[in-house]
Amino acid sequence: MHLKHHPVATIAVSPMRSPFGVLEIERDDIVGFKEKIVLEDKLVSIGTYVFNHSILEYLPLFITH
Repeated sequence: MHLKHHPVATIAVSPMRSPFGVLEIERDDIVGFKEKIVLEDKLVSIGTYVFNHSILEYLPLFITH
């Protein structure tokens, strides 16, 4: 995908897997509970990045502290 579209950066993502149980609530009542569900509508970075050489145009020449 990165080579086909030539973006400045590509980030690998995955649907988010909740580390917690998720409650279904109606009014004040718990009506359901799902353990560690996959949140298909939320994407998270999986820590893999691909950069085009043009990324250098957006980075500072020197890092100062």
